[in-house]
Amino acid sequence: MEVSIVWEYKAQGTKKRTTFTSQMMTAQEALRLAKDIEKTGRVETLTFHDEDGERWTKKELEKLVKEIETEPHNIVVYFDGGYNKEYRVAGQALRGEFIFSRKQL
Repeated sequence: MEVSIVWEYKAQGTKKRTTFTSQMMTAQEALRLAKDIEKTGRVETLTFHDEDGERWTKKELEKLVKEIETEPHNIVVYFDGGYNKEYRVAGQALRGEFIFSRKQL
């Protein structure tokens, strides 16, 4: 899952605010960067936007990452219908193979 960080910055000593938007990155990279941004003490709001335009708070994104870590990723499925040479018949036996990884986001 890829997200961008939208950071509303408040300038020190003024009421001026501006918004910065990051490039897309993995959710875990975004959470690490968000922790660093929060250390500046100049965060008015910090939200995350995914590829589908969905908005997430830091707490929601952390919860989602923990839930998804155990789910399979990069799923590839291969099917083989088989062929019986003796009877010249295809598709009598069906075989499938599932390949996946459990990488973190």
